[in-house]
Amino acid sequence: MIKLFSLIKAKPSILGLTSATEILGKAFALMLNNGVTSDDDTIEAIAGIAYVFTTKAILQNPNPNLFMNRLLKLEFSREQFNYSIQSAIDVREGSISFFDPVGQLAGIRARDAIFKMEIADLYTNPVLYKKVDFFNRKNEKFDEMISDNFFHNETLTDLITEGTQSHAKVYKYLHHKIIIEQDIDA
Repeated sequence: MIKLFSLIKAKPSILGLTSATEILGKAFALMLNNGVTSDDDTIEAIAGIAYVFTTKAILQNPNPNLFMNRLLKLEFSREQFNYSIQSAIDVREGSISFFDPVGQLAGIRARDAIFKMEIADLYTNPVLYKKVDFFNRKNEKFDEMISDNFFHNETLTDLITEGTQSHAKVYKYLHHKIIIEQDIDA
């Protein structure tokens, strides 16, 4: 699988030529799942490609398996994907330094955006948490976060709406970066 990533890194233009969006998204998600690398920049790049192609497949043919793949991608690259989320939804507010309180706030906002993206995918596909124990535990965790007011009185409907909007922003940003600009570096 790492050969596939090396090939794409050498010639990113081939990403724009593929019509096998679901297969490519799944291949890159498997790379994350199998831990083919420990390099954070490479993980972020692989996560971005997995996200773009899985989301594109969802837009073409929404089904619970594709949402499951996207949820797993978010799970396996949460820390590294946070930086892409910060850029995509523009939470940085002029500061990217971890030591700057505003820079730390950007990371928290990106984390919360990822939670909302997961909520949107999970709660609109209840078959996932009804049939898969891992997703049932995530569902219970989110239910608890909502009841504990983690999201500051936002309703489940609000969280799903914001998560869906964040998915759209992240997809647009990463599609442009990866497919149009052919920039797969994190």
